[in-house]
Amino acid sequence: MSERETILTKLEVELKKLNAQITEVKTKAAGANTRGKAEYEKLISTLRSKKNVLKKKIHDKMEHELQEWEKTLKELKAKAERGDEKTRGELKKMIDSMQTKKDDLKKRVGGMKKAGDDAWDEVKTGMSGAWNDLKGSFQKAASKFKEPRSDRTKNMNSTESREKPVN
Repeated sequence: MSERETILTKLEVELKKLNAQITEVKTKAAGANTRGKAEYEKLISTLRSKKNVLKKKIHDKMEHELQEWEKTLKELKAKAERGDEKTRGELKKMIDSMQTKKDDLKKRVGGMKKAGDDAWDEVKTGMSGAWNDLKGSFQKAASKFKEPRSDRTKNMNSTESREKPVN
């Protein structure tokens, strides 16, 4: 699990705990007297504020990851341009597909920021699959660029192929 996934998982766990606390406090508030309800409402407001801070952290972390993927895409495009024609064609297709997925994900991340409490879970669930799909595409493209060294390169670096000095 990557650092991003670990952080996001921890934030999601905290978010679920806050949701559970809010639900519990709402239940208690329903049976409380007027004074008690006011205290519960203050507590609910505090919990919602904490929840919004967590949502922002999740959103910001995803935005940062998208920026990193954009940098990686630029690097992959540059590497693809230096490849042979066949490799360039294959990689261009992969890069175009990844760009489309990244753009879609960027829209979804933007939607998270605007989503209310009810829509948040739906947006987040849909994004999880899209996120994993894009991550897989990046891994596949990265492995495509890891080509073994040619025999010629190996020979150039071996002791046997080096010219021996003439005395």
